[in-house]
Amino acid sequence: MLIGSERLGLGVRVPLNGLHTTAHALGVTLNDIVLTGVGGGVARLLEQRRDARPPDIQVLVPVGLEPDHRESLGNRVSAWFVRVLLGPADPVDRLRSVSRSSGQARVHREELAAEIVLEVAAAAPQPLVACMANLVNHQPLFNLVVTNVPGPSDPLYLLRAGMVEAYPFVPLAGNLTIGIAAMSYDDHLSFGILADLITCPDAANFARGLQDDLESLAPRRVDSGPSPSCTGHASG
Repeated sequence: MLIGSERLGLGVRVPLNGLHTTAHALGVTLNDIVLTGVGGGVARLLEQRRDARPPDIQVLVPVGLEPDHRESLGNRVSAWFVRVLLGPADPVDRLRSVSRSSGQARVHREELAAEIVLEVAAAAPQPLVACMANLVNHQPLFNLVVTNVPGPSDPLYLLRAGMVEAYPFVPLAGNLTIGIAAMSYDDHLSFGILADLITCPDAANFARGLQDDLESLAPRRVDSGPSPSCTGHASG
């Protein structure tokens, strides 16, 4: 199933202190908590649809690589593949599983394989690029893209007006009907959820599942950004 051109944008905003406390207590990373919350969101989405729920999903996690001192502009970005459980109900058990999976990705340096694919694509002839684009539209390698970007810890201002909240978004392509981006800003972690309005009009259920998981994992209550209900859509 390919996506259309209309998009639905939602947001969830989380106090960082509680998540850092949980990460320190359990010996996991903030990114592990992000991925666990995403698993809770997917589980809620499938439950509300009354669809069969697989035991886990595979998530593509973009990561930054160290500079290699080549004379080129831009950041070196690659990706890990992380298995994220959709059950059991206890988010702490799922968090520990996600932490093990992401730890294995680091040890095996799976991001290097993804980087090689990207470098080959950059130098490939046009017919091969077209074939690779078709593969992206029907790719079976991962279910979601989830990115977590560190942002400024202090408030930003423009002409003495403070930026209150910031929500990142990742683009959708091919058969990816929903994408999740998280960014820290001013002692909060903000999630931008972008969904295809045709194939995933019920993304608000995902946002509520994400929010509930984060509430369970953090000692402090999660507050909403743009309401995890339909906040509107834009035609692309």
